[in-house]
Amino acid sequence: MKLPACLVIQDDPAISIQRLVPEILPWHGPAGLSYPGQAAVLGGK
Repeated sequence: MKLPACLVIQDDPAISIQRLVPEILPWHGPAGLSYPGQAAVLGGK
C-alpha cells in the first residue's frame, strides 16, 4: 500500500517543531527521465 507523502511526514518530530520544512517535489526516478534541479545535480550537463 502506497501512502501519500503528507501522511508519511505528518508525525515526524523535526517537522512538527518546524526544524525541517518538507518540500514535496515530483520525481520520475532514475530511468533517464527529467526532474526539477536535474541540471544542478548533474553539474550543468
